[in-house]
Amino acid sequence: MPWNKLILTICAVLLLSGCQTQELTPTSACFHDKCFDLEIAATGQQKITGLMKHFELDTDSGMLFVYEKPQVIDIWMKDMNFPIDIIWLDKKKKVVGTKENVQPCVPGQDCSSYGAGKSSKYVLEINAGLIEEYGLSLDDIIEFKY
Repeated sequence: MPWNKLILTICAVLLLSGCQTQELTPTSACFHDKCFDLEIAATGQQKITGLMKHFELDTDSGMLFVYEKPQVIDIWMKDMNFPIDIIWLDKKKKVVGTKENVQPCVPGQDCSSYGAGKSSKYVLEINAGLIEEYGLSLDDIIEFKY
């Protein structure tokens, strides 16, 4: 094999292997023919803040929390301004837990946390009532679009 072809082949292999190790950031999450535009919480600070500074979500919007490795994830509603539905997903994007109509914490009272009790890689937060409205259930698969 001539040197120039060998170098091109090596460069192509390196480029492809680099692409395979990076996780793409989804722009939307879809189930049952309904898609939600996503705001991503991937850094530690973004996960802490979550939807705290929001006063509402558009009906077709949500926040996706992305974790490096699957783990048991608890969510709380501190400083939230509106109720939400919470969906926990495993690494294959299968629904492993849901919590519907989670209300904001009452100022001055203890703030409960909510979890699926199962290992999750993603948590999707959407407006309260949409899990029921769109018929989402355990073991459904949520498709990410990039």
